[in-house]
Amino acid sequence: MTLAPLVALWLERGLGSRDLSFALLGGLPERVHSASAFLRDRLTRKLPPAVEPAVASPRPRQYECSACARPTQHEGTCRTCAGADTAPPDAVDERARTATRGRALVRATLSDRQPGPLAGARA
Repeated sequence: MTLAPLVALWLERGLGSRDLSFALLGGLPERVHSASAFLRDRLTRKLPPAVEPAVASPRPRQYECSACARPTQHEGTCRTCAGADTAPPDAVDERARTATRGRALVRATLSDRQPGPLAGARA
């Protein structure tokens, strides 16, 4: 009964019976002269520190788009309503030209390859 308050401290800190048994019974000496003194020592010496409550981080302020009422991180209009999410027409044309050139280079490279020595043996 004298050790019950020490055990209660462990339970208050969120530790269970399994944690207590590992702390109290792990690495027992060959001889124990006083079981109550041994348990008191382990209950106090191996007691984990108290867990501090988690502090909630403040959430960033949410605004609404003045055009579509979509949540945004800033005042005013969202990127979609402001037109920032769409690529300018010049960029779209440039991307299409680059893709066409890339496909043409791949086709040219594949058609220029000479058949390997095993290609004729299969036929």
